[in-house]
Amino acid sequence: MLLEFFVPTNRRDARFNPTHLDGTNEIIHANRAGYGFSQESENVAWFAAHAIRAARRYGFAPIQGKAYVRVTFIEGNRRRDEDNIKGGVKYVLDSLTPPRPPKKAGAGLIVDDGPKYCTSELRVSYTKDRKLIGAWVLVCPIREKPRET
Repeated sequence: MLLEFFVPTNRRDARFNPTHLDGTNEIIHANRAGYGFSQESENVAWFAAHAIRAARRYGFAPIQGKAYVRVTFIEGNRRRDEDNIKGGVKYVLDSLTPPRPPKKAGAGLIVDDGPKYCTSELRVSYTKDRKLIGAWVLVCPIREKPRET
């Protein structure tokens, strides 16, 4: 039982071209400017909606034990440092946990994103195709961790 899905970026430039997913710099700026919680809610809801849609489409049942999550961020250029890009994994992992009403969305695919229930792997990849900016997310029980190809 393995689920893999793509989440396109929800950020656009002035010409409505996709730009990037929020990372560490955007998190820090939003918190300093006073809108960190609303930005987090927006991003978690964005990822959760895509996770729920993929789980329903492929009949993926929530994982009750320990889960393996691999997130591959796809960037359109090399302007941002990897440590900045990887900060966005917080939104991905939070979106896979159960929802916490009334303020936090969640897909409920994993029990929790803490080390007791989740092992995660982060990757960054670059593409020339501006339409493919976003993140690939793979979720499976830890016993079914995919082998490298």
